[in-house]
Amino acid sequence: MNKCRRMVTGTVLICVLAGVMPAFAQAPDSKSTAHPTEILVLAENDSSDYRIVVSHAASPSERHAAVELQTFLERIAGARLPIVTDTEPPSEHEILVGDSAHLGAAGVAIDFAGLGDEGYVIRTAGSRLIIAGGRQRGALYGVYGLLEEHLGCRWFTPTVERIPTQARLQLGPIDERKAPALEYREVFYFTALDGNWAARNRLNSANARLTEDHGGRVTYYPFVHSFFTLIPPDTYFKTHPASISSQSP
Repeated sequence: MNKCRRMVTGTVLICVLAGVMPAFAQAPDSKSTAHPTEILVLAENDSSDYRIVVSHAASPSERHAAVELQTFLERIAGARLPIVTDTEPPSEHEILVGDSAHLGAAGVAIDFAGLGDEGYVIRTAGSRLIIAGGRQRGALYGVYGLLEEHLGCRWFTPTVERIPTQARLQLGPIDERKAPALEYREVFYFTALDGNWAARNRLNSANARLTEDHGGRVTYYPFVHSFFTLIPPDTYFKTHPASISSQSP
């Protein structure tokens, strides 16, 4: 599918729920340096050796991504992983969210420039899990990609969700890079305007209540009902009068 880089002015692009997730397509990553890795046991019997690491200069959406990951991993496995910054020394068991000084210690090269605002990488490296992406929304979408596609979470409405529980939470080797096929993604009805629900389903709607924690939203002008804005009658009607009424059927 070709990427939709521009919106046609005055046209609303509406993605139905069934089509939202396929909008994030697997893409090749020529700079992958991942190697076969051990099984990562992120939590077991309500405890974990892991911690979540973000940059000390993380963007609001990267910090929110860490909190969302912490929240849902606790709901899944009963263990609350601490969140620390990369000012602390690296340790063996880490989940790295976004770009940070600890990525170098993990021996993983990420092509951040190629990910844009919303693309992301999920990769295991030794005993570490890397969730990295564009600072605008990429790392946050990577967290939701992990939760949905690898751990079975679903957010059907703001109040209806499925969060599986596991006594032993483990991951096998992962090496994936995804980027949105569509620049603008929206489900246009009232329930879908909830900011958390929209972000968790990786929608960047101009109408949803998305804050800086969600990485903001994509807006364009004019949105809809724009014919008179594009062709103002006061400017063009006198020289281009309507003639439909004078024509025979």
